[in-house]
Amino acid sequence: MYRLTAKGRAALEDYARTPVRFTPVKSEALLRLLLADLVGEPVTRAALLTLREDVADLFDRLEETDARAAALPHRAKYLHMVNRHLRRLLDLHLELLDEVERELTDEP
Repeated sequence: MYRLTAKGRAALEDYARTPVRFTPVKSEALLRLLLADLVGEPVTRAALLTLREDVADLFDRLEETDARAAALPHRAKYLHMVNRHLRRLLDLHLELLDEVERELTDEP
């Protein structure tokens, strides 16, 4: 168990009051897609479609996190909100992969 010091709590409160900025998107999937014209669609398609396994694993982890949230009633609402947002991000990745399957050729 941890406890915040008064100084630590004050620092968190100061930070919480600062404006939130959009974090730049860093995505290996998007980078790979932008390289497709240089390396070819078949290799890009094959590499990108391996991401489905990672996405499935992350969905499983979010399920586990949701289950554990009940043990933290003071945080459960926030954990569930974060998990819903992360699920939507994962859904976007699956949509991208569906588009890759439709749009990129698997033939050299």
